[in-house]
Amino acid sequence: AGPQDFYVNLAEFMPQERKDEIVQTLLERIEIDKASRKRRDEQYEEGIRRTGMGDDAPGGANFDGASRAVHPVMAEACVDFSAAEMRELFPPNGPVKAYIGGKTTPEKLARAKRKAQHMNLQATQEVEEFRGILEQCLSQVPLGGSQYIKPRYDEEMGRPTVDFVPVDDVYIPFGCKYFYHAERITQVQHLTSDELADRVESKMYLDFDFDGPAQLPEETKS
Repeated sequence: AGPQDFYVNLAEFMPQERKDEIVQTLLERIEIDKASRKRRDEQYEEGIRRTGMGDDAPGGANFDGASRAVHPVMAEACVDFSAAEMRELFPPNGPVKAYIGGKTTPEKLARAKRKAQHMNLQATQEVEEFRGILEQCLSQVPLGGSQYIKPRYDEEMGRPTVDFVPVDDVYIPFGCKYFYHAERITQVQHLTSDELADRVESKMYLDFDFDGPAQLPEETKS
C-alpha cells in the first residue's frame, strides 16, 4: 500500500452486511440527536412566530375578532443585530485580514497581504452570493442561537461558494460541549433527484437503485 491508497473509498470494498450495519447504527443515533433537540426547535419556532413572520403570533385574547398584532421589537432587534455584525465581519474591502504568527519578515508580510487580497477578491466579487448568505445567517442568530455557513467548491460553477445551513438542519449529540469535538455532526441536505444523480456520477456517492417516489422534505417546527 502506498500513499495514493490513503484516499481509497473503503465503501467500495466493504461487505454489504457491514455497510448495512453501520448505516442502521448511524440512523438510530441521528434519531436520538434529533429527539434531544425537540425543545430547542420549539423555542426557535416560537421566536419566529413572535417576530410576526410566522403564520400566527402567540398570546393575545382568544375570541373571534381579537387582535393578533405583533410589536416589531423582536424583528427590529434581529435586523439591528445583523447590521451591526455585518459592519464588523464584512467591511467594504472584505472580511480577510493578514495575520502572521511568529517572527515577521518582509517576505512573510508580502505573502500574507497577497493571500488576504486574493481572498477578499473572492469574498467580495467572485463569490457574489457571500454577503447575502452571511446577512441571512446573521438575521437568524438571535432567534436560533447558532447558525452555520458552509464554504465549499462548486464543480458546476467552477468556483468556491457558500451555503447557509440553519441550525435546525444540523444535529449534534446533546452532551457535546463544543462543535468541533462532537462525536458526529449531521447536516440535513434537501436534494433533488438530479442532484442525487450528479453526486453518484461524480463518485461522491456509490451507485444504487433509487426507484422510490419523490418525497417532500421533513420540516422542523421552525
